[in-house]
Amino acid sequence: MKRFKKAEEPEEKTLTSDDQDTVRYLINKQTFDGLWDLNSKIIEQLIGKPLSRFQHSTDTRLLVSAIIILVLETRLHHFHRCDMV
Repeated sequence: MKRFKKAEEPEEKTLTSDDQDTVRYLINKQTFDGLWDLNSKIIEQLIGKPLSRFQHSTDTRLLVSAIIILVLETRLHHFHRCDMV
């Protein structure tokens, strides 16, 4: 039986202060089902508060996705779809 080498996980990117990079990062991290599965470190970099401060839901992906949508709608709303192409 042929064994394949396990692909190494890429190191988690640190967000920059560049809004366009942030939008691209979030687009790339969105999963097929429309949710985001980001770790608490990325959420804290994005909103300045730890994810545990909002942890009232049993579904972390749903909470993370709600936070991302709020950030996109409020802080990053100036990026239109055509700007990202």
